[in-house]
Amino acid sequence: MKKITDEVKKNLSRLQKYCAREDRSTQRIRERLYSIKELSHNEKEWIIDQLTQDRFLDDERFASTFVRSKVNQNRWGVEKIKHGLIRHKINERIIEKSLTQIDTDQYQENLHHLLKQKQKQTDDFGKLVRYLLQRGYRYEEILDVLENIS
Repeated sequence: MKKITDEVKKNLSRLQKYCAREDRSTQRIRERLYSIKELSHNEKEWIIDQLTQDRFLDDERFASTFVRSKVNQNRWGVEKIKHGLIRHKINERIIEKSLTQIDTDQYQENLHHLLKQKQKQTDDFGKLVRYLLQRGYRYEEILDVLENIS
């Protein structure tokens, strides 16, 4: 880009602050940028490149944070996490790498906790399975846990 306008500088600065508060995906920033009509396509792409070069944007870091927070705070299963990352248009290689970082003990503890919580409401096998599938756990994982508890 030849000349950096005040509008570009202002938006770059605003997005740097936005990205510094919390890890963001490139897709989220792209959506935010494309709602700004005053910037040209090249200016928007330049801002994304600058944010990436300055490490304000890093999809690998975002994916790791996303996975960790969804497992620890939301108790999501692998499938739901994977679909969340796909919605952010994260590269498949990055998704697979970040999913390997899941703490298996915490993951199993979450699955047991959700199952026990739902069992207080119902003993219906179908409802338990559907609930855990909805939370993103794989069918095989659910069956293993149900067999071990029964």
